[in-house]
Parts: sequence; C-alpha cells; structure tokens
Amino acid sequence: MTIAARHDLGVVWQRLSRQGLGRLKVLFRAFRDVSWQQEEERNDFHRLAEEAREHLAIVEGLLAGDSEAAAKAMAHTSAPGP
Repeated sequence: MTIAARHDLGVVWQRLSRQGLGRLKVLFRAFRDVSWQQEEERNDFHRLAEEAREHLAIVEGLLAGDSEAAAKAMAHTSAPGP
C-alpha cells in the first residue's frame, strides 16, 4: 500500500469515526433526555392529590359493594401503570 493510499484510508477512517461518534452522541443524548423525562414524571408530586382522589373513588366503590362504580372510577384514572 502506498503512502498516498494509507493517507486516503486514514482520512476516510477519521470521517467515519467522527460520523459514528456524532451518531452515538445524538443517541446518548436522546436516551439521557428520555430518562430525565421519566424521572421527572415519577417525581411529579403535583399529581399526588389528583391520583389520591381517583383511587379513593375506586376504593369507595369497592367498599360499598358497587362494582360498576368501582369499574367506572378505575376507567377514569389518569395515571398509567408502570
């Protein structure tokens, strides 16, 4: 392999490496952002009172023996499960 060919190969390798690292950086940032978003959603204590009311309606329906009211309340909960 000539010196010029090695140089050309080195230039190509550098470009591919930069492109690959750039893609990995974007992918890493996307995973980071999604994980932060999920963490923030798990720690959103502003929803706590609303979720408590929603779940209380379910429990009250069950305690009253009114499965239809409990099912209706359960259908209206806004907090998805994990």
